Amino acid sequence: MPRCFRLWVVLSFMVSAQPLMAAVDERQVAALVDAALAAWSVPGAAVVIVENDQVVYLRGHGLRRIGEPAQVTPDTIFPLASCSKPFTSTLLAMLVEENRLDWDDHVRRHLDYFKLADPAADANVTIRDLLAHRTGLAPHDELWYRGPFRREELIKRLAFLAPAKSFRSTMQYQSMMYTAAGLLAETVMGQRWETLISKRLLEPLQMKATTFTTAEAIQAADVANPHHQRLDGTVFVLPRWYEYAVPDPAGSINSNARDLGQWLRLQLGQGKLGERQIVATDPFVEQHLPQTIIRFDANAQTLSPDSTYMSYGFGWVIQDHQGEKIISHAGSIDGFRVHITLVPQRKIGWAILANLTHTRMNLALSNSLLEKLLGLKERDWNQYYGRLVEKAKAQEKQTIASRDRQRKLGLKPTLSLKDYVGFYSDPAYGTLEVRAVGMELRLRWGQMDFKLNAFDRDLMTVDDPMLGELPVHFQVRDGSVHSVNFLDRQFARENRP
Repeated sequence: MPRCFRLWVVLSFMVSAQPLMAAVDERQVAALVDAALAAWSVPGAAVVIVENDQVVYLRGHGLRRIGEPAQVTPDTIFPLASCSKPFTSTLLAMLVEENRLDWDDHVRRHLDYFKLADPAADANVTIRDLLAHRTGLAPHDELWYRGPFRREELIKRLAFLAPAKSFRSTMQYQSMMYTAAGLLAETVMGQRWETLISKRLLEPLQMKATTFTTAEAIQAADVANPHHQRLDGTVFVLPRWYEYAVPDPAGSINSNARDLGQWLRLQLGQGKLGERQIVATDPFVEQHLPQTIIRFDANAQTLSPDSTYMSYGFGWVIQDHQGEKIISHAGSIDGFRVHITLVPQRKIGWAILANLTHTRMNLALSNSLLEKLLGLKERDWNQYYGRLVEKAKAQEKQTIASRDRQRKLGLKPTLSLKDYVGFYSDPAYGTLEVRAVGMELRLRWGQMDFKLNAFDRDLMTVDDPMLGELPVHFQVRDGSVHSVNFLDRQFARENRP
């Protein structure tokens, strides 16, 4: 190891090990965190705050698993989910710095199998379009999150997805585009994405606990357990983490609050850590610049009542809050929720790692920290978002009750169970199998394998613990099943013996 690099490592450790700054009142921060956990029934969370290139708050709160004594600590491992995306865009910024690619390069210049169904998008799509979520494709989250395909095959399937919006007209969150961006980096460099991230980011940042697959993460001694909340408010432990068997540039990174302190320092330092420039400033800052307008409609205004605009950069949402520019991103995967916030002009930022799915706790706590630490007018965000969630729950319960009243109980499927058994295929989503197990039918697609519940003749349902009740509608004509509609896709029956 070169002497200058050894010296930098020592200095970096000394900086990160310095005592907490007096500017942040630890007791006030701890009180905000504990109040948010209680208000949202979140078992535990880890929080790190960085100010002026110093870690000024680093603490775990609550439990790793309900019903057990183990506490969340600064070293507790959580999945980052979509907060992995800025790691991919930062890697690409390094390649831009080295003139290995340009933000406005056509994607197919570096990834020859990348194709889109929309001719205009296919002819013009750039790396910038991928990272700014403006290709015209809808999220198709189930295909990315639950589908049967590994990375390269998944990207090849994009050619069969019709656009939901015109090219470059609308920001539509699309995780598969970040998977493609990571694969593009692999092609340019001739190395795996995870190897590039490790060598170029994790090692110089001394993020020693950060990993890329579920198997690596759960080997740690200090690991958070995933939790979910039922509609009645009951919180329960999920049996396992969502599995990333293969590293995914869109969402598979796992880390802890201690490591994320280093990541926050890099982000607030515009590519610089201490005195070392890890990424050149110009390509680095491009990630934090508005690339696509996020329509600030009534729903966005309700969620961000103290903002006047929103846009998307490369892996970051840019907006204002009481006149302050903030840059943030959230991540959510089965049992976990993450939120990272930067206030670049104030040189302060924080990361919140929580072990409960779909909770608004992270956003409420982030807003509370923002106002407390910056001396802004304070609002009770737990109460504000709590009312919105209760209203949404009441509407959902009403919808379920109305649906249940319309169920025609006792109406059996129009055909015998064996007539529904078979394989059904969609060009993008692949093959779905319906099979008979005893006296019931089961549906299997990708990571889903569920019992089919009777609903109304040829309309059945499956119950997914994360996605809720999903309709499965068989199309029957002339006494036989021709196709099945699932996840808003029409799977045609295959002629297999």
